[in-house]
Amino acid sequence: MATLDEIIDEQNTIHSELERMATDESTTEEADGGVRDTLVARWKDLDGQREKIVSRMDELNLIRKKSQENGNTESGDGGGNGKWGRGPEFMVRHDPLAGRAESKDYTMLPRGEIVSRAATLIELHDKRGLLPEHRGEFATRSAQSPGIARHMLMYGHDEYFDAFKDYVNDPTGPGLQRAAGALSLASAQGGYLLPYFLDPTIVLTTDGTTNPYRRLATIKQITTNAYQGVNSAGVQAAFLDEAVAAGTGNYQGVGQIQIGVKKAAAWVYGSFEANEDTDFATQLPRLIQDGKDILEESKFAVGTGGTALNSGEPSGIVS
Repeated sequence: MATLDEIIDEQNTIHSELERMATDESTTEEADGGVRDTLVARWKDLDGQREKIVSRMDELNLIRKKSQENGNTESGDGGGNGKWGRGPEFMVRHDPLAGRAESKDYTMLPRGEIVSRAATLIELHDKRGLLPEHRGEFATRSAQSPGIARHMLMYGHDEYFDAFKDYVNDPTGPGLQRAAGALSLASAQGGYLLPYFLDPTIVLTTDGTTNPYRRLATIKQITTNAYQGVNSAGVQAAFLDEAVAAGTGNYQGVGQIQIGVKKAAAWVYGSFEANEDTDFATQLPRLIQDGKDILEESKFAVGTGGTALNSGEPSGIVS
């Protein structure tokens, strides 16, 4: 069986190749679909091997830690110090948090490697129970953004997490005393140093609305700048005596309906970097849909556009 280093190296190579195929416009499903499926299957196979090795390493490290506890030591006949000796140690060269200084806080790493490292870190934390229930899957999806992935690498190591936890539990503990202007959760005093456990999901705070008009109305699809229709006040009916002729003045005739087409728009500005480093683009349709419903509910009810083609808004039901 391959070593852990070899497995991680091959997984990183496969990940880079899949990233290249995803961004290469010349890649087609017919020509490259088989290669992609083979790479994905190989990556999954390697991932299973890696999990087995890491699991065994965790078990052996647990044995080593237990053996070093005072309650698990005894003095032998040889009069030694009673220690069992050091247990086996394992060092993974491809630690997801390794090389921070050399890579200038991971900024020099390829995007694919940053995402891959963050996914590995999340998996390790999830196995150790550091993530709340069901948060591992969400954190993995968030880590597909290189900016969020780098944030996780910067503030996801054990020393950082343990120090932050100790401070929250006891801000005045050993070595943490401060004079005026002490370290606190205010942004300038330490709030910027919070660990990476964040939820970037956008929570809508609008009042929202119920927009039933499209569901209740008759919807017409047209290709011109106005809808042309016909209306009528209807035909009047009356009771007549026997042998009395009906009048001809009760028919009201027909009229013309002209409804100008109005355009609704929502404009959200963002930089390429913001789109690449966050998952804002995937949440934008939900935000626009909310804005569309609020606008339509208002204007379809009390819009004052009338029948003018250039009025800027529809004519609402009340109008």
